[in-house]
Amino acid sequence: MIRRLAVSAVATVAVMTTVIGCSSSENNASSSSTTETRPTRATTTTQLPDQKAVPSSGCGTTQVLSVKEKKTFLDDSNRWYLLSTPLTHDGDTPLPLVVDFHGWTEGAAIHSKLGDLATTGDEEGFIVVQPEGTDVPVRWGFGTDPKINTDLEFVTELLDELEAKLCVDRSRVYATGFSNGAMLSSSLACVMADRFAAIAPVAGVSMFDGCKPTRPVPVLAVHGTADDILKFNGGGGAGVARLAGSEDSANDTPAETTEVDINGPGYPAAAQKWADLNGCKPDPTDSKFTDSVIRRTWDCPQGGDVEFLIVNGGGHSWPGSRFAAAASSLLGSTDMSFSINDEMWKFFSRFTVQPK
Repeated sequence: MIRRLAVSAVATVAVMTTVIGCSSSENNASSSSTTETRPTRATTTTQLPDQKAVPSSGCGTTQVLSVKEKKTFLDDSNRWYLLSTPLTHDGDTPLPLVVDFHGWTEGAAIHSKLGDLATTGDEEGFIVVQPEGTDVPVRWGFGTDPKINTDLEFVTELLDELEAKLCVDRSRVYATGFSNGAMLSSSLACVMADRFAAIAPVAGVSMFDGCKPTRPVPVLAVHGTADDILKFNGGGGAGVARLAGSEDSANDTPAETTEVDINGPGYPAAAQKWADLNGCKPDPTDSKFTDSVIRRTWDCPQGGDVEFLIVNGGGHSWPGSRFAAAASSLLGSTDMSFSINDEMWKFFSRFTVQPK
């Protein structure tokens, strides 16, 4: 079984690598084949008060300045990550940090092309780290029990190392991730609320038993209604076999449409549970975000904002990514009416945390 999965993972990476050669890796919502315009998102909640930067121990001592997708190994470990720091990383000015977790079978190298978050970091002035998971096919643990999810300890060690080697603003550390990586970012909000100011899970926001954050954690989630890998209303779809390269998926293609309940179980329910946990009022408000996207918000206490972007007809994808759009045979439809990179950074920029 392990050997078959290993072959499947290699096949998936090979297909995705081919896409790199025939598409732009730039995460840009505008393209020659798209006439839709990006929305201007209205802020309906109160921002946290301005807070002074909390410099990490690396400020004033680091020798790591501006790098682009440098492969680095965690101290005393064979675990590695891709590191991208913007030109503004001078070693003395604390910068925000976004930790970006890849999806199942995907790996950090492919995910760095899929989301291209490093380019956004360059433009907006934040550090991006994209770590590599473990096992075959490559994956992340998820859930709140450190005995089961050993990646919780890994992320703690990763943050410690990054804050020692770079000049990080410890009050502005954020997590995002795709699919299985979205599940891990959700787990981190449960158990590391003192270190992550906000999260933005893409195609996989989750709530877990035992989730007891020490403070309300802001959440921006997005999920496609035609996702046939992680189905909108819960469960795995037929696309799981396709993503794994199963022989049974030879004639399988991503679903174009599917009947869903936008107020039902699965990912709508997960977003609702985060709103409930953060102390928001129970009834959300839906508004038109783009012609194809509903923006769901809740009336939440200050600093506990929850938003859910429902992508009508969207597949298991990263909205606004040309790379993802070119991989439609694997991922399904990619919505190009907005850039999730832009939206998550607008969201993250509103929140800080007081680290211990």
